[in-house]
Amino acid sequence: MPPHQDRRVRRTRTELHRALIELLTEKGYDRVSVQDILDRADVGRSTFYHHFRDKDDLLVVSCTEYMQRAVEERARGRSSPWEPVRTVFDLCEEYPRVYAALAGRRSDAVLVRATAHMVHEVLTRHLGAPRGADDAALDPAVQFLAWGIVGLFGPITAGKLTAAQAFATFEAAAQPWRRAGSEWVRDDATAAVPPTPTAAVPTPGSGSSRPAAPRSAAAPGSAVAVPPEVPGS
Repeated sequence: MPPHQDRRVRRTRTELHRALIELLTEKGYDRVSVQDILDRADVGRSTFYHHFRDKDDLLVVSCTEYMQRAVEERARGRSSPWEPVRTVFDLCEEYPRVYAALAGRRSDAVLVRATAHMVHEVLTRHLGAPRGADDAALDPAVQFLAWGIVGLFGPITAGKLTAAQAFATFEAAAQPWRRAGSEWVRDDATAAVPPTPTAAVPTPGSGSSRPAAPRSAAAPGSAVAVPPEVPGS
């Protein structure tokens, strides 16, 4: 793709993401329509559907792209394998209104599942790929971590827990575990983590009330939208 076209694509996706986040914090996800997003972003309907299937697709893909980019930028020069988790908690603290809307006390199940899916995608990429882990073996553990992380968003956005406190709690719980081949094992034990039935962990993309799996996501290293400055965040 020529550079000028690539910039245009990034700009379009940025504006759509920004419009969705602004509207999400202003009126709630259920009350936001695709037309609202188009009007706010000043983007045509055909252009929107060229990039995204619907507003659920926009939500999951654009927010995942942003998380991925933030993790890559903030983890540079740091050696901890848990840096992606620290970055996600930091983002939650920096944009409390956004994360309260996504996974706060008043968020509906669709948004919470979508948020867990976003975190799951980030962790899979940054915890699994660098170690060459088998996706099937890694997935249940990462799903467990993703839901635990999302569960702390509410206290952080409510000001009851800082990002640093949330990460310290997570790191203390995760410290005894390490990768051994395609399994997670405790440093003080020889047995691997018992397999977790994947079907027992709810994920978006299945069932009528959940967002469909995103059709597309940015390629590694591609630019993504920066969250808008939300008043009061």
